[in-house]
Amino acid sequence: MTNFSSRREAATLAFLAAILWATYYPFVLWLSPDVDGAVLAFPFLFGGLPFLVVAARRTGGGWADALAPLRTREGLLAGVLLVAMQADVVVSTRLAGAVTTAILTLLGDVALIPAMNLVLWNEGREQVMRPVFWGGVAVATFGGTLSIVGGGGVTGLSGTAWLVALPLPFLVGAYFLLVARLSRTTPTEHLVASASLLAFAIAAVGAVLLTGIGGFPGPLDSRGWVLLVVLGVTSFFLGPWFFFESARRLSVVVPAVINATIPVFTLLFVVVLLGTTVAWVAVLGVPLAFLGGALALMGPGTRSTPSSPPT
Repeated sequence: MTNFSSRREAATLAFLAAILWATYYPFVLWLSPDVDGAVLAFPFLFGGLPFLVVAARRTGGGWADALAPLRTREGLLAGVLLVAMQADVVVSTRLAGAVTTAILTLLGDVALIPAMNLVLWNEGREQVMRPVFWGGVAVATFGGTLSIVGGGGVTGLSGTAWLVALPLPFLVGAYFLLVARLSRTTPTEHLVASASLLAFAIAAVGAVLLTGIGGFPGPLDSRGWVLLVVLGVTSFFLGPWFFFESARRLSVVVPAVINATIPVFTLLFVVVLLGTTVAWVAVLGVPLAFLGGALALMGPGTRSTPSSPPT
């Protein structure tokens, strides 16, 4: 059981992860669909390399030791889930919009991660079975949805968009729950570095097969490369670092619920960066989403077996 100060620090890390991940969607929309292969592949590389450096330095075992998860089925599965999840995110952002895609990831975070953790491993029961926890989930989800609907951020799903959208919450839940569980015996930085670099390799090969060598990475200018580096550092290095460190201190359920604020932050970034206008009711969802996250954090929390986080 963690004290108040530790829980507050862990919650702060989770909120920072949510803010960083919310920037992903408007950045994708800033870039042309002609470079979607690069948008998918290179952030894995720019986020995975810092994790690899940290992993190699912390253990002193070198690159081979840092990439040891790739010699296991679970480590390979994490990489496959990561690239599948992000491919779904990119396509969904193009077809359904940034905020709608953020809602879909919200469903994976606040609903499927706690449910899968309880059903598959019978863990998190003390946290999940408390009425105040689900009250917080409900308030956070309502706040995020209110901001989106009130801001006109929801794009209708039909046809191909439905096929793309439906798997996303399950992919989100499966990837983060798998990595959080594996981090009990394997340092988080090893897992994320291995998954990210494997995802880059898969995405790069896939892009070349689809577009040819001349079509990958596509017509990227210097501004585009800067955006890809920023995407990699924020969404694939700092964001995962903060999230999994929060999960290590408490449980994966708590930062997952705090991720209910991602659509709210996404809406704010879309307004600021893309110039979208919103109604006043959309703003009302912001404090509700934060209140829901605070409610879910109240009371006892479980703490997973520590792994070695990046420092």
